[in-house]
Amino acid sequence: IAAATQAAATARAMAAELATLAQEREQLGDTGVRLEACTGALAEFDRAREEEQRDRERRKTRLELLCERGHWQRRAELEERLAVLETARDRAKLDHEATVLLLDTLDEAQRTQVATLVAPLAEKVRRMLAPVVEQSVAIGFDDQLLPLDLARGGGEPIALSHLSAGTQDQVALVTRIALGELWSERHGRHALLLDDPLVNCDPGRRRRLLEILVRAATKLQLVVFTCDRDGFAAYAGDKRLVALADARVASAGSAVTG
Repeated sequence: IAAATQAAATARAMAAELATLAQEREQLGDTGVRLEACTGALAEFDRAREEEQRDRERRKTRLELLCERGHWQRRAELEERLAVLETARDRAKLDHEATVLLLDTLDEAQRTQVATLVAPLAEKVRRMLAPVVEQSVAIGFDDQLLPLDLARGGGEPIALSHLSAGTQDQVALVTRIALGELWSERHGRHALLLDDPLVNCDPGRRRRLLEILVRAATKLQLVVFTCDRDGFAAYAGDKRLVALADARVASAGSAVTG
């Protein structure tokens, strides 16, 4: 009996040891699975690292090729060219501003000069023209010293183009004489050519304009071309008259001697 009891005890001890070994084996099996998973993840990490290294090598090689092809040199050239263009742009801007300033200055000087000429011209024309039209007048001029409008007897100015052809011719004639006299006052006596200036005049205005021409002849060398020799001869006095026939001088002499 004692032997059997001893055998049973031994069997139980062996069974317990086997159970312990089985449990340890099971635990070792779970650890193996985790170890295998870790090994796989490590291998994947190594592959990714190798791919990244290859990509870096490719980029480095491409950069070296670009440098060899003069990429940076070309960039430097373009930057230098850009700087030159910006300098040229700034210089052109300054030139433009200087030109605008010069033009503004010239325009202002021209306006000032014209203003100094218009006032005496308008006054001289006013004094000459008032007896012709037999009433007070005021005349306006543009910046080219051309007559623009005419006001009579203190009325509103009327554009010269709205007046009769005769009045326009008379204003133009008086303006030319006034300009000639102003010029002669500054630069001496000079010639003034007139082509039948009294064609569109009635007898009264014709007579008064002839008197203006006679006075102007004391300051200017007047040369008048006309088909009305007798009309001018009455006022010519001792002035020289030249008759033309077929563009040739037919006779010459003073109005007194004929």
